[in-house]
Amino acid sequence: MEFAWNAWEKRKLGELYKKTVEKNDGTFSQNQIISVASMSWNPNARPTTEGYLSTYNVLRTGNIAFEGNKSKNLSSIC
Repeated sequence: MEFAWNAWEKRKLGELYKKTVEKNDGTFSQNQIISVASMSWNPNARPTTEGYLSTYNVLRTGNIAFEGNKSKNLSSIC
């Protein structure tokens, strides 16, 4: 008997998807931040400066967000 997971190959995300490099050009403001770590909108996020928002990655429809750090609050899905 073959289990479902035997039918799938182990693959790295980088082999299946390409990394997006789009950064916020000022189009998105503080109230449009999604926290990937908590998997939720974070309208109360307060970056240290408005300029710091330019370091944020842009997430577009169809993109996949991946948080590489383990979350103690979401440990069952990490």
